[in-house]
Order: sequence, then structure tokens, then C-alpha cells
Amino acid sequence: MTQNIKIKFEPIVSLDEMRVVGFQILSDDKEIFIYHEDQSNEWARLIGLYQQIFQQCLQDPIFLVNQSMLYIPVDANALVVDFGEIFLEELLAFHKRGMPFDKMVIQIKEEMFTGDVENLYYLIRYYRTYGILFAIDHHDMGKSNIETIRLLRPDILKINLSNQKIQAYPLESQDLLSILSLLMRKIGTTILFDQICSDIHLYNAWKNNGRYLSGDYIFPAVDKMADAQKSLDYIQKDLADFVFRENKRLSQVYAMNQIFNEKCKRIFSHRYQTREFDAWFELLLNVFKDCVYRMYFVNGNGVQISGNYVTKSEGKWEKADRYIGRNWSFRPYFLESIAKLKYEKRGNLSDIYADLKSKNFIRTFSYPIDDETFLFMDLNLEYLYENDLLL
Repeated sequence: MTQNIKIKFEPIVSLDEMRVVGFQILSDDKEIFIYHEDQSNEWARLIGLYQQIFQQCLQDPIFLVNQSMLYIPVDANALVVDFGEIFLEELLAFHKRGMPFDKMVIQIKEEMFTGDVENLYYLIRYYRTYGILFAIDHHDMGKSNIETIRLLRPDILKINLSNQKIQAYPLESQDLLSILSLLMRKIGTTILFDQICSDIHLYNAWKNNGRYLSGDYIFPAVDKMADAQKSLDYIQKDLADFVFRENKRLSQVYAMNQIFNEKCKRIFSHRYQTREFDAWFELLLNVFKDCVYRMYFVNGNGVQISGNYVTKSEGKWEKADRYIGRNWSFRPYFLESIAKLKYEKRGNLSDIYADLKSKNFIRTFSYPIDDETFLFMDLNLEYLYENDLLL
């Protein structure tokens, strides 16, 4: 070995198993894992570094016994040159001494990679033939390329919840976290939320599909893995609070959905001929004028067949016929909503989303009149806020 460094191990907790399932390797020297191409003996320095780390792990009495995952930070720029083969030899030696391949997690920072992504893609595929896992450290949410992450399809995506952009733009960051969560679910990637420093961070991780957790609030870094022994009851208590709040929110949504259904059922029990929209609007206005700011009707293909009935100042409403014929089937929720309305024969309250024009967060209640006529009502922001329906 060429050096003697001080490293620590940060425990990683699994939410589903509620136990420590792995460790991240930390060092006070932020440059220690970076590949400096212009430095002499750089490969020897890095190999010596990893040899020391692997030796320290193997000397820990609980490491192999607990079959813990080890997150190994590696500069991707080094992997795509000949160092990748040399490093693999060290991993093979590590495996022969008892470390399972599927517990080795190679952790790279995509935003620091300056080489050809295709070369990195094929290297990852090669390593995976041994069962070795890959994690992308999505540290800077403003720089990382989502397309690159989707191409590389990491086994684990690591997201830093103490990122300055998340702290400065909490609402915008929630949208990005939701998008990342959805994308990772689609490509089969598990999310590790890192730098969890408070119960708010923990809530964001739980809300956004975070299976793995790390950070001072979860478990401070330790000198030896054997020191990672403490109760996780405090996390269980937080989770119980989150579940209680979420169940309460869902109950409110379902109760509101039921109320709206009953009101619409009474309205449309009147014997009006199909598509007497003005008459329907008058009935709807008497019931929903305090909670809705826009109403319209569409057919089974998502094409608008009425004007927009929109509230204006001083409680007045107007009809905008220019929207007749607009095709809303391109909106992701539209055709799915219509299919659900046809099948279930009852109305549905949508999730929160941003309006195309105002950009305000809204919910939409939709209701089937018959198999080819569907009512859509957009609830106003004030009503959503007063009834705790903005979450």
C-alpha cells in the first residue's frame, strides 16, 4: 500500500427492512478518490487506496457476517481507461477473500465524467456480468443529465437532500424529486437519499420512493462498522407519523370525491337531452360555484364538445366557445381518466398538477354523463387550500 488514510463508514438504512444494509466510504479528503490524469503513479496511488480500504473492511468483525453492501466511490474517468481492468482485478481479489459481488456497489458521479458516455455504458455492462452493482451520485441536481442516467440505468441513484438547490427552491425541487422518482421506478432503479439531516428530509425521502437512507439524522458515520449498533425506533416513530398524515390526507380526498359524486348524481338525474350544456351548467353553478373556477365537457376521445365556463371577477361567469373542438388527449391523464370513468361509472378527483395557462396547482373532478359525454371541473386554489387538498 502506498498511503495510510483515515476513512469512516456511513451506515445505510433500508426502509423496508428497517436495518443497516450497507456502508458508504467517507474521507475528509474530498480529492482522494479523484483521478488526476496528469499525475505520475496515479494508478498505483488509487490501487493502494482501495487495497487499504478493502483490507480495513475485511478486518471488521461484522462486515462479512452481515453481508453488508459497500459503496465504493470511483472516478468514472479512471474506469474507462486501462485502470478499469486493473481495478476489476482488485475487486476479484476482494471477492476471493469473501466479499460477494452483489454487495459491491461502484459509486460514480455522472456530472464529473468528461469521457464518452457510451464507453462508460459498455464498461458498466461488463462489470455487471460479475454481478457488481452501480450507483450514480446525483449530487448536483442542476448539472446531472437525466438522459445519461436513463442510458446507464444505475442499480441505485443517490440523491443529496441537503443540496443547495433543494434548500433554495423547495417547491421546484419537489417537482424534480417526483419526476426522478417516477423515472427511477420505470427503469428499475432504487433510490438512496443521502444527507438526511432532519425529519423533513426523511419525509421527502419517504414520499419520493426512497428505499435506502443515510445521513446524520439516520445514522452518523462510524470509525468501525461494528459501531453501527443502535435502535432505529425513532425512524419507526417518524414513519408512523407520516403514514398517519398520509392516511388522513387520502381520507379527505376520498371523502371529497364521494361528496362531489353524490352532488353530480343528483344533478344529472334530471331528464335533460344529451349535450344541453347550458342547462347543465346552470345546475352545476348552483352547487359548485364556490369551489370550481372552470367547467367543460369532452367526448370519449378527449375532444372538447362544449365551451369553457369560467369564473370572472365579482363571482360572474362567462362561456368561451373558442375551446370547442380542442383535443386534450395529449395530456397524460386525459384518456386514462376517461377510461376509468367509463369502467367505474362514477366521478374521480385527480392528483395535484399545474394548470397549462396559470401554472397554479389544481385538481380536476371528472364525471361520466354517459359513455360519450364527460364533465371536467377544475377546483380553485382557495378551495383546495381551505380543505387541505394541496398535498
